[in-house]
Amino acid sequence: MMRLQGAPLAISQRGLEAVRAQLERGAEAFPSVAPSTPADTVTSDGVAVISVNGVLLAHADEIDEMFGFKGYSTVEASIAKALADRSVNGVLLSINSPGGECAGCFELAEKIAAWDGVKPIHAAATPMAASAAYALASASGRVTVSRAGDVGSVGVVQPHVDLSGFDQKLGVKWSYVYAGAKKLDGDPHGPLSDSARADRQAEVDRLYAMFVKSVADNRGLAQRDVRDTEAGMFMGDAAVKVGLADQVGTLDDALASLRAEIKRRGAMSFQKNVASKLAMIAALAVTAESDESTILAGIDKTLELAQASEKRVHEIEKALGERDAQLAALGEENSKLQAAAVKAGADHAIELAKTRLVEAGFAPMDKEVEEDARALFVLGKAELAKRTLDRGLDVAKAKKAALSDPKARVQREEKPEGSPESKQAVLEKAKANAAALAEAGKSKRSAAK
Repeated sequence: MMRLQGAPLAISQRGLEAVRAQLERGAEAFPSVAPSTPADTVTSDGVAVISVNGVLLAHADEIDEMFGFKGYSTVEASIAKALADRSVNGVLLSINSPGGECAGCFELAEKIAAWDGVKPIHAAATPMAASAAYALASASGRVTVSRAGDVGSVGVVQPHVDLSGFDQKLGVKWSYVYAGAKKLDGDPHGPLSDSARADRQAEVDRLYAMFVKSVADNRGLAQRDVRDTEAGMFMGDAAVKVGLADQVGTLDDALASLRAEIKRRGAMSFQKNVASKLAMIAALAVTAESDESTILAGIDKTLELAQASEKRVHEIEKALGERDAQLAALGEENSKLQAAAVKAGADHAIELAKTRLVEAGFAPMDKEVEEDARALFVLGKAELAKRTLDRGLDVAKAKKAALSDPKARVQREEKPEGSPESKQAVLEKAKANAAALAEAGKSKRSAAK
């Protein structure tokens, strides 16, 4: 990975720290900062999910990928394979990368932008698409970022390490025999000269201009707006606000958006295919007997029909969207009506039970029983509600029976108004209520038989 030293990088600050750690401590620095790269997958409905993880290099071999690096060439090959697979309908780039080398980045971004016209390609920052990784994401048709994920870092950095002080401590002095005044520009065993610094700054500025133009073109932004981000990182809603992302969501949300785009393009493709075939048929129909101007006029006419057909598709899609919104509103209204109907049914059943009690001359229904029955009706448990009402009827009958008992009536008459009942009176009343309830239960079971 020594080739990263002194190379122009489109990488975030976190990624740059990881590269520094590797350069200072060797390969053992990377297992702690670069997780294993998930394998590419294809969903059952034909969406290829391609992983873009780790620091990005122009080319990465198997050893590089073991330590969490990813090659642009590897990503390109994965996308090309998905596009060539007839069972794949779209591609989702699942990105978790701080960026990487500038070399190879913008070329792949251009290809992704072009390939999005062949099959829809979307990108999801899961959770980070920074710098070079964002250059790839911005070239896709739609960018999703998670609420705590971040995108951006549209900038370029070219590090230089001066090891001369370290060499001096070791007692080492480097000497060179060379030709060409700029041959040793950027030599790590000495400070960076003014001319070398100026040259490097010019190169960084050139690459930065390429980066800004690429993002601006792909995202439909003004270059000034991209520059105004000052290579900052933007999280969640903030990324959408500045135009670097289209939606805040999860990987599943990104998949849902991609599936909707696949469906939309399928409808458009069908209409265009029909229109192009109509144009061909019309042209063939006049070739045998018509001159060139007539043939061209026929083709122009059929192309007009094709454009009208495409316009009609947009109108149909708009109408379908409005219909879906209306259906959703109707569904919500229907739910409210159903809830109102259930409540009305519960009120009717309870009022009917209360009327039966009054007509039969029984005591009024207990308020708690009434509320329990109403709640059960609303919950859709009509049978339990009816049983509750039946129990309420039984209790009301028992109360009437207790009130009709001569002993109980005598006790009430003898008892001074407002004075507490004696223990004996309470006991007698409880026995009477129990006997009445038992009798009511027997009557109900006999009626059931």
